[in-house]
Amino acid sequence: MASNPNKLSLFWQELKRRRVIHVIIIYATVALAIIELVNNISEPLQLPDWTSTLVIVILGIGYPLAIIFAWIFDITLKGIRKTEAIKLADKTSRFENSIAVLPFEDMSPQKDQEYFCDGMTEEIINALTHVESLKVIARTSSFAFKGKQKDMREIGRKLDVETLLEGSIRKDGKQLRITAQLIKVTDGSHIWSEKFDREMVDIFAIQDEISQAIVDNLEVKLLLKKNEPILKHHTEDLAAYNLYLKGRYLINLLSEENFRKGLECFNQAIALDPGYALAYTGIANYYTYLGWYSILSPDQAFEKAKDYAEKALKLDKLLPQAHYLIAVLKFVRDWNWDEAEKGFEYALRLDPGNTSSFMYYSCFFVCMCRYDEAVKISKRWVELDPLSPVTNLILGWVYFEAERYDESIEQLRKVLELNPGFIIAQQEIAWNYAFKGMCKEAMSEYQKMGDQEMGVTWGDTTRAIIHGLCGEKDEVQKTYDKLKKISEERYIDYSYLAVLSGFLGDIDQAFDWLDKAYEERSVFMVYLKNYEKSWFQSISSDSRFKTLMKKVGFEE
Repeated sequence: MASNPNKLSLFWQELKRRRVIHVIIIYATVALAIIELVNNISEPLQLPDWTSTLVIVILGIGYPLAIIFAWIFDITLKGIRKTEAIKLADKTSRFENSIAVLPFEDMSPQKDQEYFCDGMTEEIINALTHVESLKVIARTSSFAFKGKQKDMREIGRKLDVETLLEGSIRKDGKQLRITAQLIKVTDGSHIWSEKFDREMVDIFAIQDEISQAIVDNLEVKLLLKKNEPILKHHTEDLAAYNLYLKGRYLINLLSEENFRKGLECFNQAIALDPGYALAYTGIANYYTYLGWYSILSPDQAFEKAKDYAEKALKLDKLLPQAHYLIAVLKFVRDWNWDEAEKGFEYALRLDPGNTSSFMYYSCFFVCMCRYDEAVKISKRWVELDPLSPVTNLILGWVYFEAERYDESIEQLRKVLELNPGFIIAQQEIAWNYAFKGMCKEAMSEYQKMGDQEMGVTWGDTTRAIIHGLCGEKDEVQKTYDKLKKISEERYIDYSYLAVLSGFLGDIDQAFDWLDKAYEERSVFMVYLKNYEKSWFQSISSDSRFKTLMKKVGFEE
């Protein structure tokens, strides 16, 4: 992937556009030739000793003049003309090569191929992330325009890209008609367009052709070996491939019921093709999610996630998704910080555009109290996924954890502009004010949340913390009693009860809960160091807290 363009890189591009680099090379070449010529003829022609020095001085004076001349003027067939400056209004993106792949439209007679269209779009996005010097917008932001009237200039401005790929798919039985157009955002012109009338068995070849056409037309370089296909095909079984696309589509709907349906699709795909590595990562990701959000006890969820991720790696040792999930598990399950960091770095080297890696990686840096690195990678994530509320939320949260409260509040306001009903962003604004000691403002922001529910455990606990920081212990007690009762009926991360016990001043009870959380391999353990001065401020001075930190792997 391209690195963030800065002022230096933009200046370099302008030097090339004005042909200054071209002039520098020619001038240097000619100057060396002249100096060599003068040295060769000085003795035969009996020229004065200072002749060579004079020539070098003259050429030295002319060098900056030639550069200035090249910057200001163009030499054309119609004569010498002043170089035109780029009009900022004509340039959509800061990136020389950048693209967003918009969701392919379902043109099928029954309108029942949305999952296939979305899957096709994602496959092309994933393929293009392996292209050097190409900024590729992530799925979430590209899909923000799904089903909407498209104004290409407006989309390009919002996503900060210069080109867009759009298309449609018509699937009728085994027959496919796929259209694709690569569009220049500034004027809406077609850089490339193609129509494919093929059978379903040709779907992988079509994906390759579209990806290759983009590479060729944007004149960018692949991060692949010669003749290696852009898009790696992990199965030749089209039924298994369809099931995997359906599973991924359902997972992206973000509901517990659809998660279960997605899991069924992945299992069915594996039944058809036991060697389908990506389907195993789909299941591993499912269990990682259950453990991370305490829907299932972490020791159970992460053990299953590890089994499926390792099966995927046995099938494909270079599968980025599997390496990424193993890194997550090294982080949250094994508490092996060094191996986790190496794993994240390796997964991103394999697939620099895998934005799903960025969330856990930024969390990792926060947990290590390496806030500058957390901010850096979170900003990179926002750059690739600018319209995602979650992406922008994570950056706001990172600022909060770094105690950069004003920047956090500003960023979280942007989240609410993207999604006014995003309750978590509203709550985190309240957090910022509470930790700044501005209880009046914190409670004001808290009231804006109204009666919206964020669920038990995490949602209730964080609300209670706001009350606790503002001296309202009665509210903390109510939440504690509620969560304790729920814990008798189903799994709850004991860390939340530990935090509330601490705010209530019951230190011994807090450590009893933390001991249970430790035994359960609670995800919250990775936050001990980071939350030492915030969530655990009431118990962190106790020697038992330091002992627990060492058991988890945090050294002094």
